[in-house]
Amino acid sequence: AGTPYFATANEMSGGVAVANAKCVSFKNVYVAKDGVYTIKLGVYLPKPTTVLLTANNNSAAADKRSNERMEEIELKLPLKAGVNEVVVSSADGSMWLDYLKL
Repeated sequence: AGTPYFATANEMSGGVAVANAKCVSFKNVYVAKDGVYTIKLGVYLPKPTTVLLTANNNSAAADKRSNERMEEIELKLPLKAGVNEVVVSSADGSMWLDYLKL
């Protein structure tokens, strides 16, 4: 993969996304109590890959095909009460990440 950069496009929720990223870290994901949470990711995948979500030594994965458009992926991941670091990664390093919703 090349160097990650910010890309602008009308189909992005805020008009911008992290492009060409192998991984993106969200260091301050706060939840009030321990539990399994549904996390939604807005991604564009130029080619088939596995999207991996990790936090606190737990992970969830989705094998996705290239679809040439933004797509929402939904994964369930255990989080601990308080602040968590959630990492989104792509096996081939070509993911565009628009958003993470908890």
